[in-house]
Amino acid sequence: MITRLTAALTLLLGALSGYAQDYPSRMITITNPNPPGGMNQILAQPLSAMLEKLTGQPAPIVNRPGGTAGVGTAYVANQPPDGYNLLVTTANLYLLIEKDKLYGIKSPFTLDQIAPLDLLSADSLIMVVHPSMPVKNVKQLVALAKSKPNEIVFSTSGPYGITHTPQAMFFHAAGITLRHLPTTGGGPAITQALGGHSQVTGGGPSAL
Repeated sequence: MITRLTAALTLLLGALSGYAQDYPSRMITITNPNPPGGMNQILAQPLSAMLEKLTGQPAPIVNRPGGTAGVGTAYVANQPPDGYNLLVTTANLYLLIEKDKLYGIKSPFTLDQIAPLDLLSADSLIMVVHPSMPVKNVKQLVALAKSKPNEIVFSTSGPYGITHTPQAMFFHAAGITLRHLPTTGGGPAITQALGGHSQVTGGGPSAL
């Protein structure tokens, strides 16, 4: 992943230098549209270090959480397309657009305002339970949830976010109902599970 990312960044820097010979001449900001502690933060850290090494310019990570990553995403999308604002995000990018369509809301950004650069991680999302849960596998979790409808709490990064949507789809397919505890991001969702405020959560393996 590091080698591929280095190559992608080198190509990006080369392409942008065609527009401005002195690029980069100042700080390159990396936006994480979630709070610290989640997948995006973990992926943004090596990206920041690599950018600083390749460009000789600072590449700080700025957390801009809110709106299930919508605030930070819209911020980057609406910046000048000059290569000085990067976004580290997940497939949540597409869920935001669909969520707005669902509620008839005009999205604060469009997909053509964002140019994908590279895939930083191909990890699957996984679901975990608090150790106090008397289950050892998915079959047992489903059975327990069916015996206690709407009693088991699952925490997520927010409504229609990248950790909420897959879990909700699974619960629907399994015919079970759990109570949703939305938070401001993947990190806080994990914290809620660690503290026993939720019994189930999901996310990337690195964050979990």
